[in-house]
Amino acid sequence: MIINGNETSQVLDNLNSNTLYNVSLTAIYPDKTESDDVSASERTLVGPAPSNLHFTNISANSLQLHWEHGTPAVDLYKLTWVPSGGTDKKEMIINGNETSQVLDNLNPDTLYNVTLTGIYADKTETDKVSASESTYKTESDEVSASESTCKSVVYKSLRFTFLLPYQLS
Repeated sequence: MIINGNETSQVLDNLNSNTLYNVSLTAIYPDKTESDDVSASERTLVGPAPSNLHFTNISANSLQLHWEHGTPAVDLYKLTWVPSGGTDKKEMIINGNETSQVLDNLNPDTLYNVTLTGIYADKTETDKVSASESTYKTESDEVSASESTCKSVVYKSLRFTFLLPYQLS
């Protein structure tokens, strides 16, 4: 690309996330002679992770997971879940325009650790976002709290909110 001689910066758009780019600049003088190249290298940042990962419609055998997009540029999501302390890890790939998924065929009365990662077209991934929730013992169990939500506040903290049974009416 050619940049006006008075400019001292240029935004390079439509780059891939988490990719090392080498950029060179050559001055072209009025007599059409060129300077030696000046070069720099920089890696683009990883795009933001999905956020506001939370559960609804909890039963003895299923959990419904919801989230917000970290960026519209995500092509796919990788969703993994495993019983807490277990090794039977499951994984599925979901379209990047989705914002919820039902996990079914789960074990009753089990805490599940769930992780969601955005995947870009170039196969790079966002940071992971995680949450945990338990299935009920039976379908008729009374719950002490529901509609639990973990919201990312900053990179190293989160806010956990929930509704008590008397708030559900």
